[in-house]
Amino acid sequence: MPPTTANLRKRVHGLAARFRQPGKFAMVGMTNTLVHLAVFSLLYHGLGVAWVVGNSAAYCAGMINSFVFNKYWTFSENRADGRVSRQLPLFVVLNLVGLGLSNLTIWALQPVMPVEAGLLVAILVTFAWNFWSSRRFIYRTAAAPVS
Repeated sequence: MPPTTANLRKRVHGLAARFRQPGKFAMVGMTNTLVHLAVFSLLYHGLGVAWVVGNSAAYCAGMINSFVFNKYWTFSENRADGRVSRQLPLFVVLNLVGLGLSNLTIWALQPVMPVEAGLLVAILVTFAWNFWSSRRFIYRTAAAPVS
């Protein structure tokens, strides 16, 4: 039996809904990445600070933007129910783990590639960690099933 237009439309809508949240997270992440790269370049190349200091400061620069946009746009938590007091400290802790993963990735790759290339790999590693941990622990809602 061939699929009906209604069934096909339902499948496409379901597929789009499945990728909407990671897509929004990626868009916020791209903005954070641009901020990260700009701050890192300014500190590392412009001011000559150590890469670990530059990367740490740059990583933290994107955290505020990330929290606000992911809370209110990506995961659509628009209610003012006091959850920020629980979410923000958890967000900071999980992002500090992400920062550790970022610095560890750059450090581990330094013998085989330039710091800037290691930073790009670290961005991919922390994207995966931050999406999973944000969805799993910070912005858990009925609309965002835990997986």
